[in-house]
Amino acid sequence: MVMYAAEDVENEICYTGGIYDESTGLYYLDARYYDPQDGRFTSQDTYRGEDEEYKTWNLYTYCADNPVGYVDPSGHSAMALFTAAARAYEAGKALLGAIALLATTYYTGQAVRNAPIVTRVPVYRPIPKPPVIRKPRVQPVPKASAVPNTRVLPTPKAPAIPRGENSENR
Repeated sequence: MVMYAAEDVENEICYTGGIYDESTGLYYLDARYYDPQDGRFTSQDTYRGEDEEYKTWNLYTYCADNPVGYVDPSGHSAMALFTAAARAYEAGKALLGAIALLATTYYTGQAVRNAPIVTRVPVYRPIPKPPVIRKPRVQPVPKASAVPNTRVLPTPKAPAIPRGENSENR
């Protein structure tokens, strides 16, 4: 982009972003040449028009014969200026969203990079495990005899039998 020049600099980009070709007297609009004398393109549009919009049926016209209300940035199909502005607005919003995401990612990374490194983390005492009993302690239980206890307690009516004596020895 030339800001200052000693001589005049001719701007090649003209009306609707077309480039004027002095040798032919035509404007190049990214897909076709436009003849300003005839007000028509020199070749047919690849866009075949819309059935309900009769102005789009002529494949040699520019912007459905309405260059004030429509633009044709691709050289293939006209779109309303409002639609073009809305698309530019949406593209701008998407771009700003991407920039915001990039900035957030960058500053989050900086914060993480500059954060102090924790080298000592407090460790709490673990809960002790219950002891493992390898040999269980068994309390000896007196064996039950097959012979019932025949010991007789003395009462005033029955005297005690001395131990070791049988009833036969009496």
